[in-house]
Amino acid sequence: MNSPINMTGIKLLVILLLTTTSAFSQNYNVLFLGNSYTNFNDLPNLTRQFAESMGDTINVNANTPGGYTLNGHSTNNVSLTLIEEGDWDFVVLQEQSQIPSFPIGQVETECFTFAETLNNAILEANPCAETVFYMTWGRETGDSGNCANWPPVCTYEGMDDLIAERYEIMADDNEALVSPVGRVWRYVRENYPDIGLYSGDGSHPSPNGSYAAAVTHYVTIYREDPTSSTFNWNIDEEDAAAIREAVKTVVYDDLIAWNIGAFDPSPSITIDETGDLIFQFIGSGGFENYAWTIEGSTYENDQNSQSFTFQNEGIYPIVLTVTDTCGNTGTVEIELNINANNIDELDSKLVIGPNPSSGKLQYSLSNHVTNVFLINSLGKILELEFTKNHVFLPMDIKGLAIIQFVTEHEKMSTQIIIE
Repeated sequence: MNSPINMTGIKLLVILLLTTTSAFSQNYNVLFLGNSYTNFNDLPNLTRQFAESMGDTINVNANTPGGYTLNGHSTNNVSLTLIEEGDWDFVVLQEQSQIPSFPIGQVETECFTFAETLNNAILEANPCAETVFYMTWGRETGDSGNCANWPPVCTYEGMDDLIAERYEIMADDNEALVSPVGRVWRYVRENYPDIGLYSGDGSHPSPNGSYAAAVTHYVTIYREDPTSSTFNWNIDEEDAAAIREAVKTVVYDDLIAWNIGAFDPSPSITIDETGDLIFQFIGSGGFENYAWTIEGSTYENDQNSQSFTFQNEGIYPIVLTVTDTCGNTGTVEIELNINANNIDELDSKLVIGPNPSSGKLQYSLSNHVTNVFLINSLGKILELEFTKNHVFLPMDIKGLAIIQFVTEHEKMSTQIIIE
């Protein structure tokens, strides 16, 4: 960085890092591929009705043959034709109810392989679509038919935990979303035990269970707080309100846990000082459009850099909004503090990698780092261990987060994905 003429230092402080999509009250086309769990109580149309109660529109279609697997859908002409012909924004995939709880080797062969096959087919035909894995639930008293040969499924909790784990693996492996219906059911069972979620067979959903699934799908797609709806469908009003509250707690209050928003555009800014109060702002590349907002003016083009001359010292917010080829947007904002009475010039360029990362993250920052913090999607702050060049990431946190480096003179933050 070149030295300024009339300044003894500059200080950069990231104060906000936020990504969003362009999806606000838009019409979505959603395809459901599953079996009787999706077909019961006409879940696709129930999801559509709940969306309408929130002022949104979802156009739905479905193929849900009884007992069907992801393997079956991967070669089913109806499913493949629907994938290829539809202009889908989201495709919801539901595996047969027991398969994800089987031993991991069997799940890899019978489930994961076909989850990848279907996801690839979806993205090939609909490059801007998002795949959603519909996490189902453990049977009411466990899987008695497989208990003797596979004891972990002998109880509801054991079966349910395995199903949840495997759906999360499918989502992570395919950079897809999870609609965590099974985790919502678990929350309802533990906190509202009088709300019956199962039909008489202890496996398929009751009207309450399908309502919980519909609300969960809606929040996964729209990222809206479901408690503002008064749509109770044909279930008890108090039960419906409790289910909506459960979905808010499990899903809406922790979107990133289910990869919701994890794959949105995630821009960054680096800064190069080129002269007296003249700066070159460089955004991360690969986006369709760049809009820079500096001193109240917006400069929009398809280039990832913007030069600007400031007339005075002071504090200036720099906002970059990017748009990808699918029309999704992401925004990053930094605050540039140009202070003639500040400390000696700081070279505040932060470089980290790899991103996504797991275990250990490498970083480069010229100033002495005193603390490193991780901030999750709920704003919870965790202090991390670090060395001069590495940060050790927690093993129990996954998904999108903000990592913040603190030096004696500044704070630098950026977004990371923890695998």
